[in-house]
Amino acid sequence: MSERKQPKIRFKGFNDPWEQRKLGNVITFINGRAYSQNELLDNGKYPVLRVGNFYTNNSWYYSNLELDSKYYATKGDLLYTWSATFGPHIWRGPKVIFHYHIWKLILSAKFVDKRFALQFLFADREKLLNNTNGSTMIHVTKKEMENKIAFFPSIDEQKKIGGLLSIADRLIAANQSKLGQLKRLKKLLMQKIFNQEWRFKGFTDPWEQRKLGELTKIRRGASPRPIKDPKWFSKSSEVGWLRISDVTKQKGRIYHIEQHLSKAGQSKTLILNDRHLILSIAATVGKPVINYVKTGIHDGFIVFINPKFDLEFMVQFLEKIRPKWQKYGQPGSQVNINSDLVRNLGILIPNASEQQKIAGALNKMDDLIAANQRRLDQLQSLKKYLMQNMFV
Repeated sequence: MSERKQPKIRFKGFNDPWEQRKLGNVITFINGRAYSQNELLDNGKYPVLRVGNFYTNNSWYYSNLELDSKYYATKGDLLYTWSATFGPHIWRGPKVIFHYHIWKLILSAKFVDKRFALQFLFADREKLLNNTNGSTMIHVTKKEMENKIAFFPSIDEQKKIGGLLSIADRLIAANQSKLGQLKRLKKLLMQKIFNQEWRFKGFTDPWEQRKLGELTKIRRGASPRPIKDPKWFSKSSEVGWLRISDVTKQKGRIYHIEQHLSKAGQSKTLILNDRHLILSIAATVGKPVINYVKTGIHDGFIVFINPKFDLEFMVQFLEKIRPKWQKYGQPGSQVNINSDLVRNLGILIPNASEQQKIAGALNKMDDLIAANQRRLDQLQSLKKYLMQNMFV
């Protein structure tokens, strides 16, 4: 008799234990066909679907070969890439020939629902990744998949589970799309505003050409040495020690810092007791942030002292030009910039009122983007929770 189990979360009215089955007994895994180079064409009757086409590769090969029907995938087929980046997919495109590194899955209609199978295979993929230290370079074999033991509820319960998780996927995809649109809109606004193609009503004065060093005193932070000596740090201190990890986690606004400086550590660095504009000049180069807590600044950052500009405006300007700092690095090496490069940076700057107007508009876009990111994170967390608790 097969083993029978139940998940932690179930739909009302479903109480029967899930039954143990071997995947190969309820799913047929069909390998695609391997091709020689002369069989692949720049144009032809059938696109040849390869693993990369699911992810980043938009280039296609074609074939005029007429093959057995099992080697074609059509809209709605459940496919599985088993080499390199691996996992299940519902094919949404036209009729294609699928490559050797892809399986087409034929499901036993009596025992397996397609949407349930898709979600089960996603959950199985996460288990595989969790057992390989996060590497995505996993090769699963057909024999391993066929011999894998899984637990299945009735078809009716499978349809309920697959339907709910598919709704979650659609919500996640819609929010990802909206987030992408908002980010593109923000980028367009920044281009048009800083190029002065778009201006707010009532502002007509020309922007002034200045060097950044003319508008503020620029000072580099300092670090106690050796940096890992515990005497520089204290958990009871109210003065933080800003690190690049704090910057990348908080997206430009520093309200919390994980590590804190002792009195000895504070004596070896630059301490900010109030709000300042800070720019990273090593590792994650050119990231502007504003601190809202007391913090020490190590030598991987510079600070703008007594600025003659609106801080929020300058955050947006520096964020716009951030990719330009990459030209100061060698290919394959870490980029570093210095205080002189920043001092000599040319900038066209409007009057204070227009700076505030621009900063206000772009900050509202940032708020919208952040709100949508939070919603997306919540949906992804909900989906993860359901996946962990709706399967055995």
